[in-house]
Amino acid sequence: MHTLYTFPFACSFAVHIGLERLAVPFEITWVDRGYARKIMTNGFDALNPKRKVPALVLPDGEVLTEMVAVLDWLDEQGAPRTALRRRRHLEWASFIATELHQQVLGPAFDPATPEAGVEDARNRLLPPVLAHLEAAVVGRGTLLDTPSPADDFLYWATRLLAHRWPETVQTPGLQALLEQTTAQPPVRTALRREVEALAAARAASPQAS
Repeated sequence: MHTLYTFPFACSFAVHIGLERLAVPFEITWVDRGYARKIMTNGFDALNPKRKVPALVLPDGEVLTEMVAVLDWLDEQGAPRTALRRRRHLEWASFIATELHQQVLGPAFDPATPEAGVEDARNRLLPPVLAHLEAAVVGRGTLLDTPSPADDFLYWATRLLAHRWPETVQTPGLQALLEQTTAQPPVRTALRREVEALAAARAASPQAS
């Protein structure tokens, strides 16, 4: 059994999708995020001292952390790739993690970010990143020649952007990625589970909504 530690609609949503795609036995342990975007759930720091998600426990007990490392592991479990394609996958996963996730989405969804920082991320940092991603996916719907965990990472990021700044993702490639990915059965299953977990978390702590 694989165990994924996450909170609803964290970046680990992409890992959640990946596990569904692999059809491996897994369970989810939902944790709580607190101050400084650190996991506050008691005992989590024994599993991952960085107190970040994702944390994926493999059946042999190995604990994988850091988004790019977990996505790379997921890619290894899927369809075979050449060494070149594996490197391209790492490039895309790293690009999304640094240029989109940490540089833009992190500040945008952190209540402690000053408004000027949020606006700078939206107006200065985001446009060239999205232009690069749009050019990569338009007309084919994937970052590589075949679907990959990096696509699921981009899907998560695009969903968040569509929630925060919907006008930023109104481009043919990103819209097609959103629509085509949402229609896939493993994604629908993961999405339903995330929505249910978010509703339960809000019911348990209404002030966090």
